[in-house]
Amino acid sequence: MSVGATVLLAGGCDTGGSKPDSLYQKLIGSWRVNTVSSGENSPSPLIDTVRIEFSRENAVRSYRIIQDHSSDTTRVGRVFIPKSNVLRMGGYRTPLVWTFKFDGSRSVQLQLSRAGDTAVQEFLADIGQGGSARRLTLELLRDSG
Repeated sequence: MSVGATVLLAGGCDTGGSKPDSLYQKLIGSWRVNTVSSGENSPSPLIDTVRIEFSRENAVRSYRIIQDHSSDTTRVGRVFIPKSNVLRMGGYRTPLVWTFKFDGSRSVQLQLSRAGDTAVQEFLADIGQGGSARRLTLELLRDSG
């Protein structure tokens, strides 16, 4: 496990009420990145398994991205839920802002709604993908193990 994974992250707060809280509660846990779509191409599965773990400790909401083949944490950061179904991931040059929706309890789709080009390139590198994308959609599956 990397040293970065043991760093205590600073907390974030919401501007909304209990609905964003309950939506984030559903995200807590480990999710495997199943497919990545950059808009023009059809969704492609990842060759290596990459997980995104969402957690909450007291008022601290955070994520970490983990490459399973090496167990390395490639990024950690804070999570903010500014309103229902909107997730903002810090830890990048500019925040990644996603809309998200659940498909049952085992699948969630994240669609990038706002981010700088450099932040998108950094995120793609973190999940083992190269290049850049103006539009980006991820399908995450609840990690069972």
